[in-house]
Amino acid sequence: EGFSAMNQVAAQLEQWHSERNTYTADMQDLGYTSATWNTTDNGNYRLRVINPSTACPINICFRLRAQPVNGSAQWGDDYWYELYSDGRRATRICPLNTSYRPGRSADDAPRRWPLAKNSYRFQNTNIAHNS
Repeated sequence: EGFSAMNQVAAQLEQWHSERNTYTADMQDLGYTSATWNTTDNGNYRLRVINPSTACPINICFRLRAQPVNGSAQWGDDYWYELYSDGRRATRICPLNTSYRPGRSADDAPRRWPLAKNSYRFQNTNIAHNS
């Protein structure tokens, strides 16, 4: 669901770019309710367009992020997902803090830290999970 929603937003961003020669970080420009975070139809993920970096600003690049929604069926998912305008995809481990991932114990931290330390991995435009 998260990937499908990101692909839909990516297609809308490409349409926006073809008409205006720039991307937008404001999802309201694409017809969504909020300028920043918007929830998927089933309510399992929230999505946002993020300005990729100063080296690749929003007028020529975009980055989409999907995160599981607290209390949803995907809340147990340990990853955030990202899609870049150049087709790269990435996974990022959810932070181990009580504000985003309540219920995680201190015992989880050593096992998860190496993956969190290397937050992003790219491999031939496919998602690469560290294990």
